[in-house]
Amino acid sequence: MSPSDPLSVPVLARAARVHGAALALLAVLVAGCERTPAPDAAAPAPAPSTDAAAPPAATPAPPPPAADDAALLAGAEIRVPGDGQPDVPLTLREGRGDYVSGDERGQAVLDGVLGGVATADGRDLFANLSVIRGGSGNWRYVALFHIGPDGRARHADSRFVGDRVRLQRVETAGAVDGTHYDAILHYLDRGPDEAMAAAPTVPATLPLRIEDHRFVGDVTASP
Repeated sequence: MSPSDPLSVPVLARAARVHGAALALLAVLVAGCERTPAPDAAAPAPAPSTDAAAPPAATPAPPPPAADDAALLAGAEIRVPGDGQPDVPLTLREGRGDYVSGDERGQAVLDGVLGGVATADGRDLFANLSVIRGGSGNWRYVALFHIGPDGRARHADSRFVGDRVRLQRVETAGAVDGTHYDAILHYLDRGPDEAMAAAPTVPATLPLRIEDHRFVGDVTASP
């Protein structure tokens, strides 16, 4: 078709309008893309803290177990109660020792730790002290040791309990005031009609009062 053909003008006009609309639509799309905000960038991860973790709170050390206390007393220097005579100094070896006092020959044995108490200047330990003076008797004492700041065990005092009784444990009775406190010894005895050869099976207690690492006052055992 030649440009002079009368039908070419409307065709060209329609083509121009279609082309113009297409251009307008393209312009709208481009403008819309320019106006659409870009998605936010991912927030950066927080930087790891450079502060050192706080150390856990210190936990008080537990009291030494009875096995350690027994080992501490195994080589202690003690005074064997003289039973009306002067006490006999004796250095234990592995918790026991033989002694001679005049005509008396005997043996002393620390037969276990009965308990311990923290004091203002260290610790008090109670031990089961057995003294055999010859014959069939086995005299039982509760021996009091004090452990000072240097860690040494010093035999401070002894209290007689009975013949062939079985000492069990010592417990505090009330608060500890510095180096003054009350305690109770639990042990087994025999009934009043039982022979000394009978095994001790009757529960009994002995109140104890301690001041400055020594037994004080008169005490009476109770069944």
